Amino acid sequence: MLFSLDASPLTMACQLVSCASVTPSDGGIFDELIELFRASTEQIFCLQWQDTKNLYIRWGTKAPHLCFAGHVDVVPPGPQAQWSFPAFHPTHSQGWIYGRGIADMKGAIGCFLHSLWNHLKTSPQNGSYSILLTSDEEGPGVNGIQKMIPWLQEKQEKIDHILIGEPTGNFVGEVLQIGRRGSITGTLTYPGIQGHIAYPDLCDNPMPRFVQCLFELVSKTLDEGDENFESSRFNLIGIEPPAIAMNVSPSYAKAQFGIRFNPYQNFDSVSNYIHHVCKKHGNSYVLDLTLHGSSFLTQDVLWIECASNAISHVTGLKPKYTTRGGTTDGRFLKNLAPVLEIGMPEATIHQIDERVKVSDFHDLSSIYTRLLQEYDKTYSKRL
Repeated sequence: MLFSLDASPLTMACQLVSCASVTPSDGGIFDELIELFRASTEQIFCLQWQDTKNLYIRWGTKAPHLCFAGHVDVVPPGPQAQWSFPAFHPTHSQGWIYGRGIADMKGAIGCFLHSLWNHLKTSPQNGSYSILLTSDEEGPGVNGIQKMIPWLQEKQEKIDHILIGEPTGNFVGEVLQIGRRGSITGTLTYPGIQGHIAYPDLCDNPMPRFVQCLFELVSKTLDEGDENFESSRFNLIGIEPPAIAMNVSPSYAKAQFGIRFNPYQNFDSVSNYIHHVCKKHGNSYVLDLTLHGSSFLTQDVLWIECASNAISHVTGLKPKYTTRGGTTDGRFLKNLAPVLEIGMPEATIHQIDERVKVSDFHDLSSIYTRLLQEYDKTYSKRL
């Protein structure tokens, strides 16, 4: 397959979907993009750490420098028999395009590549543009953007602003993602002694203290949040073990949970809070926490206005500013430059029959095209 620079945003996105890039594979996409842009710039770098590939392509050498970031890997499609159409054979049906990754986030990549290429051809280049793509965002995220950031810093690649094409909102342009909450996952285990429930003095049933602890954790928020962020909250995901018999108390009780937190919290404050609650209900417990990313809020007013104006020009509506949603590579990229996110609607991401409307491609590519124009107008004489 050969990608074409003359392809429409929809066609480009469908070509990307046809590459079965289940994380951490890039499905051959990077080789196609390298071939596609080889004649337009010498600044092409494809780096690999273990099973993950990363692609960085830059046009120009001067400021201002706008970088579009994203990922080409997708989650597994799940049972193919449950799909209305083959997951990696993009299909147009009744005004929708179906395919794994069409919303998250190959549709956005197709739109931006189309807009960027037309902009490079038709507008004088006062600064620089780049794309930064990885094949490890849906997976552990260890060998993707997280590894690219020190590489970019070592090469002294100065990026002024970053746009990520992650799915956002219920329709194209409804929201402008100006930040993200932090994410912690963990397990909590209360040990006990298995035994017959008719002889509580001969066993130690951990369930009462375990349930009381969980009730307190799920029924209270860690803070009130503010106009930009929801309150930080404990979310229970699973409990084990299942009962082995109706008259036997378990030898342990274990919960899996996740916490989404705002800038009023950090890993230490969350850890201290959970330990405080756990100790109230029993001193013998095991708590294991993993930090997946800290919260961040982009406060570059000019950059936000630039993106917001582009959206309003296309949709006629002012976008809502939000920090909702899951973690993205913005948690790493925020260390390079102010990050905003605009992409396809998020309603069907990771689902069977992932899909977006055909009209979404026109709307999103129009927003990206206008954003590039607004960016040039706003920053060409400032940086």
